[in-house]
Amino acid sequence: VDTVERTFTVVNMNAVTSTSRFELDGDQVRLGRRGDVFRTTLSGVLRIRDGVPPPTGHFAGYAVAVEPNRD
Repeated sequence: VDTVERTFTVVNMNAVTSTSRFELDGDQVRLGRRGDVFRTTLSGVLRIRDGVPPPTGHFAGYAVAVEPNRD
């Protein structure tokens, strides 16, 4: 967290605990499998609303697979 610029960066490891298929352009798609692990990286900036809580802001990020499910 940069308290001067009011920015932040966070990295998380996320494990898939369940999945469901969904339709996309007429095809059935499933993203990931139970047990897959993804690393997400997020960066953002906080915006102060005239000093009145709660603060607002925005962030963006990406995810990459780091460990495939071996089942």
